[in-house]
Amino acid sequence: MNLNEVKRLCQHVIWLHKGKVVMIGGAEEVCRKYEEEMGK
Repeated sequence: MNLNEVKRLCQHVIWLHKGKVVMIGGAEEVCRKYEEEMGK
């Protein structure tokens, strides 16, 4: 699943990294932060 699908299908998401919560929130905001952190 890509981030566009996540944003289309979900209202709220949890971003996990190595089993730890990085961020919880609206799909648009969390996906935007994820993309920033991953250098996309």
